[in-house]
Amino acid sequence: MTIRIDATIWIDRPPSVVFAFMSDPANWPAYTPALVSARQVDSKPRGLGSVFEFTIAFLGSTVDMHTEWTRYEQDVAIGFRNADDAKVGTVSLTTCTAD
Repeated sequence: MTIRIDATIWIDRPPSVVFAFMSDPANWPAYTPALVSARQVDSKPRGLGSVFEFTIAFLGSTVDMHTEWTRYEQDVAIGFRNADDAKVGTVSLTTCTAD
């Protein structure tokens, strides 16, 4: 079974500013309420193939997960998948200017 969820939000900032904020794992809890913590676990510069560890609060307990960036276009898009179980799904964040 495949479930696809699309959402669009308007942020009155340049795409480069939004991308910088969203690509920094220290900021992820600010826009993902269930996220307790997030950090990059590899030592290379953030980009394609980067791996992150994060903790989510869920039903009174916490769950640790890992993601790997599968798409990285500076100031444009980030795609990632669950590195622990590829069946869980993928997420894509894309910036653009308003027309």
